Amino acid sequence: MQIRARDKLKENEDGNFVREIKPEVKMPTSEIDINMSNSEITRQYLEEVINTDGSIQFSDALNSSAFLCKDKTGHGSQQAIRNYIQMLTSSVAPFMVILDEKKKKIIVKRSGK
Repeated sequence: MQIRARDKLKENEDGNFVREIKPEVKMPTSEIDINMSNSEITRQYLEEVINTDGSIQFSDALNSSAFLCKDKTGHGSQQAIRNYIQMLTSSVAPFMVILDEKKKKIIVKRSGK
């Protein structure tokens, strides 16, 4: 039985049954790591776009940030990203949400920050 078990283990390892992990990619391992990584990815993205373009539509910020987080860490629910954006646009944060001329929500840099 032990010989058959070793043979089966070898077969599984040689096949696609064992997931390969790329050693050069460091994935967050805990909820805290994921939260810290994704909140920083969101902040950096908002800063980059707003410094370049002056503003970003809220929906684009949400969807793009969620994509970037998911792409870089493997995690990035829209609700979590919405929470990060709400934090980054709170009354003491560097950004704020306003309405543009079409009454769409946009995120801009808070004046004086």
